[in-house]
Amino acid sequence: MRDAWDSPEFAGRWDARDNLATNPGRPRQLGLLVALVDGACSEGARVLDLGIGSGLVEELLLAARPDLRVTGIDASPAMLDLARERFARAGAHVELVEKEFADLDEPAAHGAPFDCAICVQALHEVTHEVKQRVFAYARRALRPGGAFYVLDRFTYAADRFGRDYAAIWHKLSGILPESERLDFEDYHRRYSAKTDHVACLDDYLAWLAAAGFERTCLHQEFNRALIAAHSAPGAGSD
Repeated sequence: MRDAWDSPEFAGRWDARDNLATNPGRPRQLGLLVALVDGACSEGARVLDLGIGSGLVEELLLAARPDLRVTGIDASPAMLDLARERFARAGAHVELVEKEFADLDEPAAHGAPFDCAICVQALHEVTHEVKQRVFAYARRALRPGGAFYVLDRFTYAADRFGRDYAAIWHKLSGILPESERLDFEDYHRRYSAKTDHVACLDDYLAWLAAAGFERTCLHQEFNRALIAAHSAPGAGSD
């Protein structure tokens, strides 16, 4: 089972729901991401969003930093249509590029170098080989010293630590009204049935290192983690 990102109906439903039942830590992690980008970017800095989707993250980011100039890349025309509508309503100028991660051009084609890059809940949709290509692309797209922040969903060892994960899940879900909470077993069945390409956190960190980044996991809640990566000395835009 894969999500139908090219379907306008699916994209609209996804954009309209709050996602908290399946990701109760999302508001906190997005708040941390906005704070990180804010801290990494000077006035008028350029930000690259790899997997911009419908622009929900930029809505938060530009509310805090309207001076930022954003270029967003995404493969879904349906999601990009939603992003155009969102930015038009807000009067924000964001450059949008329709492109598969597997077919990314050289970064100069999209205006590199960038001061900061982000990738939010997009990489589990592509193969591990493509993930590594995205990391290499991000390294080339950034100016020396630029920051890359990755927020994604990772594998978890439910077979060995299921009771522990269930306890954490139920605690995180406590922010929701009881009628809106999703039981851990239901969550686990739903996401185990997906045929996307989830990897473990250690793999992401190793792939980022191989791409030329110094990297660390800054924050993790259950199976969602926020990674910071910085160009290693001597690295930067080609």
